Amino acid sequence: MATTISEEKKAQIVAELKKGGVGVMQLVRKYGVSKYVVGRLKRVHGLKQHQEGQFIELKAAEEKREAKGLKNAVIELGGMRLSLEGEIKISGLISILRVLETC
Repeated sequence: MATTISEEKKAQIVAELKKGGVGVMQLVRKYGVSKYVVGRLKRVHGLKQHQEGQFIELKAAEEKREAKGLKNAVIELGGMRLSLEGEIKISGLISILRVLETC
C-alpha cells in the first residue's frame, strides 16, 4: 500500500534539494520518505545532487591493516561516475564509498 505524501512535504524536500548541501539519505531520515521518493522528486524537478564543476572534498582515514590495493576502479552511484587510477588502497576506497553513500 502506497503512502500519500503531502504537497507541503514534497515542496520542503524540493526546496532543500535546490538549496544543496544535503544528501538523499539525510532527507529520507528527516522526512520519513523512501529514497525512491526523493529520487523521483529530483528527476521531476530536473535537479542533480552535485552540479558539474563542483568539487566534493573527500577525506579518507588510513587503517593499520591493509589488503592488497587495486590499479583502477570505477564507481557509479546515483548518476555520478567516479574513475580512480593508480594504486588504490581498499581502505581508501571504502572511505570514499561511505562518503558517497551520504550524498
